[in-house]
Amino acid sequence: MEYTRGRKLAQSLDILFNTNLRIIDIANGCGFQHEQAYIRAFIKEFGCTPGKARKTKMVLPIRQRINPVDLRSLDKGFLYGPEIVMSPSFSIIGKPHIFTDFDNEKNALEPNKLGNKFFYKEGGNQIPNMVIPAVYIGYVNVLPLINGKAEKIEYMPSVLVKDLSCVPEGFKSLTVPTHQCAMFRYIGEHHYNEINMVTARKTFNEIESFLYRQTRYLRKRYHVEWLDTSAYNGVYCKMEWLIPVTDTIHE
Repeated sequence: MEYTRGRKLAQSLDILFNTNLRIIDIANGCGFQHEQAYIRAFIKEFGCTPGKARKTKMVLPIRQRINPVDLRSLDKGFLYGPEIVMSPSFSIIGKPHIFTDFDNEKNALEPNKLGNKFFYKEGGNQIPNMVIPAVYIGYVNVLPLINGKAEKIEYMPSVLVKDLSCVPEGFKSLTVPTHQCAMFRYIGEHHYNEINMVTARKTFNEIESFLYRQTRYLRKRYHVEWLDTSAYNGVYCKMEWLIPVTDTIHE
């Protein structure tokens, strides 16, 4: 809906700047039922009214059309991205688990089971200072190799908390620092519980492929999975993957 609204607004700018049509006529011509709906959407998108933008000849950022090349079919959904975003610092509390790999089916499904157990039983009942109870966070950290042994992955089902002043016994806490991230978004036509490490492995491959093809962004050894369970409406779910990266141009 945000994308569709943004594209309508982008299309309206050509008419707004190059004709003398009334705002109400531009709104109707671009798919808005009411003039006020168009004006509200315009203010939300651009921070000013259409009249002010027209009068002051403002330069406005537009929402670009999605490039089909950036859409990747993935299981029962698709993956979109990356978008380069700035993620603010936030604190999480969770329970870490160590895996050697996710290549076999048992390991691939285990994080999903642990995540459900944590979110519905442990985290929801024992962590008192959650910020958004509907948000599930998976913290994934690739541990450094020791003596050439197999690479290990720390997976920590977590919730977002206001601060780390109250960490229940048996839980781990950490603060994810502010960082520039490559954000990928997975969209699926299924329940969010069906997002497991089979899907994650394919997502990892897509992320690695993106990073391999370019040289500007260098990734960190961890990433964050952000799942807002309240977004699920029976036929739609989404998960966002925040991959911290260093921009070599600015370093």
